Amino acid sequence: MNNSLDRLVEGIIATLRIDVIPNVTDDYARGQAIGVIDLLNNIAPRLEWQRLPLMKAVEARHAVIEQVQLLQGAKAKSQVAEDAPSSSRDLIAERDRLDGEISDLVGWAFSAQSDGAIAARLVLRKYMHDDAAEQMKLTKKPLFAEIAKGKAAD
Repeated sequence: MNNSLDRLVEGIIATLRIDVIPNVTDDYARGQAIGVIDLLNNIAPRLEWQRLPLMKAVEARHAVIEQVQLLQGAKAKSQVAEDAPSSSRDLIAERDRLDGEISDLVGWAFSAQSDGAIAARLVLRKYMHDDAAEQMKLTKKPLFAEIAKGKAAD
């Protein structure tokens, strides 16, 4: 499960206030860090996750739930809502709800020994792998080289 955008921004602000600013001795750099906090405080209420990746995530979850429910021998219960969620917040809530359904299906698939459960494990593993791959596409590479340069300059 992902953190909310609000929580991520709050974490950045807390890190700047608690860990960065008290250790910055240069007045200009300190002012820049305080400026970033001010910017984050003002922009945070206007930010929202992009809808397209969230819609893809919700669709993928619905698809895997339907596949596993069929392997379970049950009639597929998870239905795509007729009215698409209107905001990123709604999509996040739906994604998280579906994660709960998938969690229940994982519990069944990895505790049962039927042919359906064994097949469901494969479906769930593939889904989890594909989901992680999608998340990695959205994740930028860390700036280790820049971090190392800063420490080497001390």
